[in-house]
Amino acid sequence: MTDFIQMIADLVRLGLLGDQASIRRLASRLTKASDKQSPDEVRLRELLVPLLSESEPSRSLRRSNDGRTHHISRESPPVDDSSFFPLVHVDEADEAPSPFLPNDVERVVQQVVAERKRPQVLQAAGLEPTRTLLLTGAPGVGKTMTARYLAAQIGWPLFTVDLAALVSSLLGKTGQNLRQALNFGQRNRSVLFLDEFDALAKRRDDDSDVGELKRIVNVLLQEIDRWPPTGLLVAATNHPELLDRAVWRRFERTLSLPLPDLALRHAILIRTLATHNQSLADGDVTTLAIATTGMSGSDIGRLTSEAIRDFVVGNDPHLTPILTARALNYLKRGSEAQRISYAGLANAMLGMTQREIAQHLDVSHVTVGKYIRHWATTNSTSGQDLRPKRKAGAQSNGKKQ
Repeated sequence: MTDFIQMIADLVRLGLLGDQASIRRLASRLTKASDKQSPDEVRLRELLVPLLSESEPSRSLRRSNDGRTHHISRESPPVDDSSFFPLVHVDEADEAPSPFLPNDVERVVQQVVAERKRPQVLQAAGLEPTRTLLLTGAPGVGKTMTARYLAAQIGWPLFTVDLAALVSSLLGKTGQNLRQALNFGQRNRSVLFLDEFDALAKRRDDDSDVGELKRIVNVLLQEIDRWPPTGLLVAATNHPELLDRAVWRRFERTLSLPLPDLALRHAILIRTLATHNQSLADGDVTTLAIATTGMSGSDIGRLTSEAIRDFVVGNDPHLTPILTARALNYLKRGSEAQRISYAGLANAMLGMTQREIAQHLDVSHVTVGKYIRHWATTNSTSGQDLRPKRKAGAQSNGKKQ
């Protein structure tokens, strides 16, 4: 009875997803008689058999309230035959925030977008647009945001492969699911996104892995080779060192997304503050940009949002001290390289004394002196355009109105 109830729940879920093909497969399983059937199961079987004998109804396009035809209506994403969970999630957002990327990386991203918007220029030169793109970098640097931005700018839906649904304990099933997901992306003009790519494309010379994972890599190589120019395959990984060597050669472009530098951290802080209807004086933003050295864009966004939450519901009248305290606590727990960078920048750009920096980091001023000398020998002062402005009428300091 438990399996029967679960199948009914799966049937409802698939109906809500609009996946008619999977509904018919699951309904067919429900019509198969078992040795011990309850009266309810017998009655359900009697009702389903004539329904399934009818021809499959034609599928009409579903339209949203704004009259826009949704891509998902034309073909439902594939599902795992055992769990009936979708292997691909579809995002049809018309807009997506631009990621904060270094100039050289941003240039390539914009070029990929331009190739899709001006395909005739490439065709005239006997070329095709970029088909495959590999993004590498630490967690939180903007890989997923870049994939979403690409899809929105090109005007295609973003298909994100669900690894949890894809991977199966059944022999050969993971490879079959992977091929279904990739074929779905090939058939539909889209940006197909493979996050945590190292889980699928791990080195085949790793003796600790079973043969099933090696077969998955072979499936990947075949499907990437035959990826059509009508779509864009984007893969992302936090661990590029784990990827099979043959995988690298299959990608036409590879981009390494670094942790944000001082200028990007400054921009991330301003955008995050503005998102929550907050602003700080430029000098305070610069101080925070220095204090968040070594943090990813995601980390900075989360830290800022948490501080604003405390600010708006708490009794503290100023946001700046809350943000600064959180950033400094992060620095104290971080690596020595982060503290060296903070000490050097705070001294060079903000004119802070060694004793002031020592109080922020909870170390001796002698240690700070070593940090500053170490930073000075390996770095030149950067970001001079971000020096705190001392003009009248500076931005708000985060005081509650």
